[in-house]
Amino acid sequence: MNRSLTAGIALSATLMLASCGGGSDEPKESSATTTTATSSGTQPKCVDVWVSGKTIPKDYEGCSKGDTIEAAVTLDCRDGSKFITYDDRFFATLGGKITAYEGNGEGGAAYQKAYDACFG
Repeated sequence: MNRSLTAGIALSATLMLASCGGGSDEPKESSATTTTATSSGTQPKCVDVWVSGKTIPKDYEGCSKGDTIEAAVTLDCRDGSKFITYDDRFFATLGGKITAYEGNGEGGAAYQKAYDACFG
């Protein structure tokens, strides 16, 4: 799948989500969730990207998981950074350190601290 098709799908989904609206206190998504079949292999493997302690690239757009692409879904922080999570197991801000959730997908204290710093 080429980048323009992936971008078109993400843009369409973003426009659909934007039309749903939300309260002004809700974090705003800056990209849409899109899982699409692909055979191009142009995205890095998710298992290689999402490793606790590694740095998530500032220009991260998604990764491949089997024969699908997991598009990046970011939330706009108050300071202009982008908050991102993956698979209910990891979180980071783009360009920052990846941290594993604590507990059973609830995030834990580190997640809550990062979330509050972004949106609080």
